[in-house]
Amino acid sequence: MRVEQSDIDTWLQRFADNYKMTLEEARKTITENRRIADLKETILENKVIDFIIAGSTVETVVDSIIQP
Repeated sequence: MRVEQSDIDTWLQRFADNYKMTLEEARKTITENRRIADLKETILENKVIDFIIAGSTVETVVDSIIQP
């Protein structure tokens, strides 16, 4: 599993939309603050979590307690 450029672009576009800026302004903000490595790490963590959730099965188990 790896972070693709398209993953970064998608994240940056959401960031730009949330902060009412252009994609280029968002890219510049992240790059100038040297946050690209942090961004890639966050994206990778989210991809791993999504992968785990997608492969998970949740089962509801009801304990029955017999009342005297």
